[in-house]
Amino acid sequence: MNKKKKKMYPKNKNRSKGVLGGFIHKVILRSFNSGSHLCGVRTGFTLIELLVVVLIIGILAAIALPQYELVVEKSRVSEALIHLKAIEQAADLCALANGIPEDEPGCYFNEIDIQIPGLAIDPHDSAFAETENFEYICDEGGCRFPYVWRKNSSFDYFIYFRDRNAAWSGYKNTCYGDNERGQRLCRALGGKKLKESGSRIIYEL
Repeated sequence: MNKKKKKMYPKNKNRSKGVLGGFIHKVILRSFNSGSHLCGVRTGFTLIELLVVVLIIGILAAIALPQYELVVEKSRVSEALIHLKAIEQAADLCALANGIPEDEPGCYFNEIDIQIPGLAIDPHDSAFAETENFEYICDEGGCRFPYVWRKNSSFDYFIYFRDRNAAWSGYKNTCYGDNERGQRLCRALGGKKLKESGSRIIYEL
């Protein structure tokens, strides 16, 4: 074998001396021995990696938690609207049975036939009744114009069924947002902004 062939095909082949072999030897094996390889040397996470994970979790929680709370509150509002409708219908039947004109005060909670689970009527004022989450109030016209207030919550809002307050909105179903979260809920219910007064914004539902 001539010298040229000997260079091309050395007898004692050493992969670390070739181009690919040199790369493996210098890069992969050296990085493995230096402790930067993930498979056999490292036993934990660095402080920066932990901080990044905590930051990502915090961002996801900040986005997801308010949305979750809003969905839960909307489901509670749906139940309150059903109760308002039932109160209004019972008050209309009571007024019709007793011949009460529309321009006169109608029936109140102690006079209407209404069955709402957990509803407790105020013994001192029959215009007020409450459940665990809401306080139901009959307007000056009786329970034909009921509204509901969300109690014990960071969502501060009122919802009027057939709002008779003409100075605000006329005879419409309305949502009164008394703080930012209450206003956000009114918008989530599909409310259209009607009027603003100080920190309160009225939405038509």
